[in-house]
Amino acid sequence: MPPVASRSVHPADRAVRAGDAAPEAVAVRQAFAAYAAGDDEAARLALHPIGLSSPFLDWKLLVRGLLAHAAGDDTRAGENWKRLDPRRLPAKLAAPLHATTPTAARQARKLPGGELPERLAKLKQFLGKGRVMAAAFAEAEAVVPLLRREAPHLLPRLAAAFAQAVRDRGERSDLGRLRAIFGPPADDPDYHKLESLAYEDSRRPTEAVRHWLKYADWLAAAPWPPALRQRARAVVLHRAAGLAPKAEGVALYRRACELAPDWDAPAEALLKLVPPAEARTVATRLLAHRPDHLPALDTLATLAADEPLELLAVRRRALELNPLDAGRRAAVVAAAVRAARSLVVGGEVGEAARVLHANRDVGEDAGEIGFFVLRGMLAKKLGLAADAAADLDRATADADDRPAAALLSVVAGGLVKLKPAERKPFADALALALAGPVSPAAALRLAAAFDRLKADRVSYRGSVGHAKSTAALLTNAAGSVNEIESLGLGLAGLKRWPSLAKLAPGWRRRFPLSPVFPLLEVEAATAAGGDRFLPYRLTELLREARRLAEASKELRHRALLDRIGELERKAGPFDLFRSLFDEV
Repeated sequence: MPPVASRSVHPADRAVRAGDAAPEAVAVRQAFAAYAAGDDEAARLALHPIGLSSPFLDWKLLVRGLLAHAAGDDTRAGENWKRLDPRRLPAKLAAPLHATTPTAARQARKLPGGELPERLAKLKQFLGKGRVMAAAFAEAEAVVPLLRREAPHLLPRLAAAFAQAVRDRGERSDLGRLRAIFGPPADDPDYHKLESLAYEDSRRPTEAVRHWLKYADWLAAAPWPPALRQRARAVVLHRAAGLAPKAEGVALYRRACELAPDWDAPAEALLKLVPPAEARTVATRLLAHRPDHLPALDTLATLAADEPLELLAVRRRALELNPLDAGRRAAVVAAAVRAARSLVVGGEVGEAARVLHANRDVGEDAGEIGFFVLRGMLAKKLGLAADAAADLDRATADADDRPAAALLSVVAGGLVKLKPAERKPFADALALALAGPVSPAAALRLAAAFDRLKADRVSYRGSVGHAKSTAALLTNAAGSVNEIESLGLGLAGLKRWPSLAKLAPGWRRRFPLSPVFPLLEVEAATAAGGDRFLPYRLTELLREARRLAEASKELRHRALLDRIGELERKAGPFDLFRSLFDEV
């Protein structure tokens, strides 16, 4: 008796077997039909809309494995089939093929004796690389009648092999002979798809786009189910859009989105090319069909940067899809603080407190001091002294957080309009912190807090003085080489390039065995330079950074080699020329 679990059928498997009209189920069945007809390219094209998160992915892997298996590439077939869920139908269908021999041997055993195997072996030689198509066609004219009579199941694959040969090295005139010998392909009777692929191979995108559009026009009236026609046209238009000039490509992506509103690929491409208003519409429309699509939510978050409450709602929605993602949790906390601040500015202190309370599950877990400071100040404003003290104590529990907490307390106290006497202790604490000295970690956290206020467009009296004092603390921070490295790398993460441009040279001279500081000096000097070649002085620093990183036994130093490699690609022409001869 089979295990009880086998009685449960996966919904995607049921949809494929039952002939469900769902677009991805239709795509799977169309791929199987194309595979059976020997049109491997059509099978791959049909599978294209099925993404990595689709419940139909196992069916896509099954067909891709079958295509590889039929081509004799059993290794690639196995790679696809190993990813199948063993409890589902695709894995059970693939299982018997794992132990089979390569395709050529399998097909040879199926052929009858006599003239046909010999003819096919000869034809294979004519189809080899560097051979003239005319000889292959002449041999095919003799082979096809034999094949049609003795092994008709192989005829579609021979036609596909000839089509691939024409694509690889044929001429346009060969299409007529291909049609005369094999007849028009059911899914490409005018060879527009074949011509498009050939033009793509020869890097002639204009001609490729022209034929893709003709193929899309044919698909509009193809003898297929309506859902499959629309999906196939969307796939073709998406492919053409990637080859077309920007304006034409945008129009084609729009048409693809209209034909397949649940398909993410054209929508994602369109999001990068259109103005914000249209991008919002595209993302919203995609989310209506694909509510779990994180890139679309990220786009909406970017577009909602000036609408704090909407930003928070989008960030929460994204977090629900991946609640363990630390970056998304931090984004929710930042959005909650920003939304609460905006409500405070609008005079809605109680509502601001409710926003922070509603997000306490993330805010308290993240330990973000800005969350506790603002919640504490709101509690103080609302007369909840014990709650205020608990939050402010938590914000200052780490000594390295105290300068940043003092800054945020001064700003939040002003926003909630505490009385001057209530704000004075925080102002005194900030003045003491800004007078220094502080640890490198405290200086970095203060800089990060100030930069967050600036990014959130929080305007308050004294911000100019605080900016200068923060920069001075960074300059005067003293510590071990590890602490200063962390400070420097943290400033790079904050993109404080002017500060690094001033500080990195001195740190490099102070710690000559660290690869971090020559690297940071180069990064700071090139931050605004785009992809321009580096001047020779910087290439010398870059070589020093590489030498020190490679010689170091510290993993954190060796982890810098990728960053160094990125900058080396900007090295000047003279330096590149010398490297060709191993003189550097």
